[in-house]
Amino acid sequence: MRFGSLLFFVLGLAILGGCKLTQDEAAVTEPPPAPEPEVPVVQFQAEPGLTPPERLKKAIDLLQVGQAGQARAELSAYLPEVPDSQRARDLLLQIDADPIKMLGEENYPYKVRRGDSISSIAGKFLGDKMKFHILARYNGLENPSEIRVGQIIRIPGKVRVAERNSPAKKQPPAAEAKPPAVKKKPSIAQSKPAEPNVAPSAKTPEVAEAPEPAAGAEVRPQAAAPDQSAGVAPPKAVDNGLDDDQVAKVSPAGISDAEELKAATIKRAMLKAKGHSDAGDYSSAVNHLEEGLLEYPDEAELHSAAVVAYTKVAEQQTNEGRLEDAEKSLRRAAEIAPNDPMVGKQLAGLQKRQQIESLFQQGEQRQNEGQAPEAFDIYKRVLELDPNHAAASKELDKLRPTVTETYHRLATAALRQQDLDTAITHWNKALEVDPEYTPARLERDRAIDLKRKVESLPDHD
Repeated sequence: MRFGSLLFFVLGLAILGGCKLTQDEAAVTEPPPAPEPEVPVVQFQAEPGLTPPERLKKAIDLLQVGQAGQARAELSAYLPEVPDSQRARDLLLQIDADPIKMLGEENYPYKVRRGDSISSIAGKFLGDKMKFHILARYNGLENPSEIRVGQIIRIPGKVRVAERNSPAKKQPPAAEAKPPAVKKKPSIAQSKPAEPNVAPSAKTPEVAEAPEPAAGAEVRPQAAAPDQSAGVAPPKAVDNGLDDDQVAKVSPAGISDAEELKAATIKRAMLKAKGHSDAGDYSSAVNHLEEGLLEYPDEAELHSAAVVAYTKVAEQQTNEGRLEDAEKSLRRAAEIAPNDPMVGKQLAGLQKRQQIESLFQQGEQRQNEGQAPEAFDIYKRVLELDPNHAAASKELDKLRPTVTETYHRLATAALRQQDLDTAITHWNKALEVDPEYTPARLERDRAIDLKRKVESLPDHD
């Protein structure tokens, strides 16, 4: 018994050891699970160096191609510069809001036609073409600029079908009225029993559910894919009782709303611009007028106000010595009103001012390098172009004694080398700088007298 128990104990240890070995081998041979890849977090930064109008335009351009992250960064940088911009806040809301909650689930189809864009569709049906981004997200469009002819866009809201019978149709004159056509009575062989007057059943105009087309029939495109990047799927189609042929006959529900919005947008831009202009803040006035011009670039009232504001901004920038910024402002004004004589005159004057300032900077550079005579000549040219240039006049007065003494010293050195012509030239320059410099006058007169005597000698060539 004891031997049997011992044998049983030894066999049990062997089995347990084998199991442990198998588990250890499995632990060694099985590779560890691969770590899940980390999703990189993209940090968007606003582009430096843009003016507020340029930044807002860039944000809108980015939204047109679906780059909402960078557009958000540009709008977030724009708002501190233009804190009362309702348009920028609206665009940020379109980026962050739930499109179905914002626009509603009820919708109807619209078939894209030639010349349509997502902005023009938003303007027709939502009354505001700047709502293109929320409409694109509503339809799951990753790149709003890539819609194509024949594509079905879901329009939020209730459908309005164009009236087929106008109540005010004009009747042709009696002389031009055509007699009614005589209807031929069909023969018995051609007659058919009358079909019952049954109302057609409403069907959902989903292109994806359309039956297989017959030979030669138009192939309709599939509906847009969901916006996976934003985590928002387009809303389900709502049965509006329209068939596919009626899709193209849907009338724009927001035309009158669009006109009202245009008037309100222009009025808001003008009022805000006037408020800033009255306070002398023409840069802020420009920002609001540019917002209006982004939406309505052909509006004459905005054109006139923007040109005036830009010229005022340019005047302020010129007075502050920011000539490059002033030129940029005037060139934008010239883009808005190419034939405005006031802008052309101001731009020509600014370019002359830039030439003068460039010369003055060259004079400063020569002066710092110790080239006093060269700097003096450049400052003289500056005063020829602008006699009231106070800085150039001041530097001339400062350099006059140094330049006079320099020419006098060069003339004396040339006289010692018996180079009378060079000596006389230098003394003439010294007297041009300072006509009252007596040493130069006396020495020049002596050199001229000596030159006459030399030239009168018999053996002088």
